[in-house]
Amino acid sequence: MFKPGDLVIKNTGGNKMRITSNLSNNMVECVWFTDKYHEDIFKENDLIPFSEYNTILICEKRDDIINQILY
Repeated sequence: MFKPGDLVIKNTGGNKMRITSNLSNNMVECVWFTDKYHEDIFKENDLIPFSEYNTILICEKRDDIINQILY
């Protein structure tokens, strides 16, 4: 699904990361920076393309507002 160079973020949020390599069993290696350099290995299903992250946030916020109005 992902290829080296893709920007991703965990489904649960967090830091924007870059895929550095694809490993076996649908695992990918990612790097990201905060005040330090980080790298780790993640399951592809735990990641989404960064470009889709804002769309997901908008949809969830909309659902939250609708639920507040209705309940």
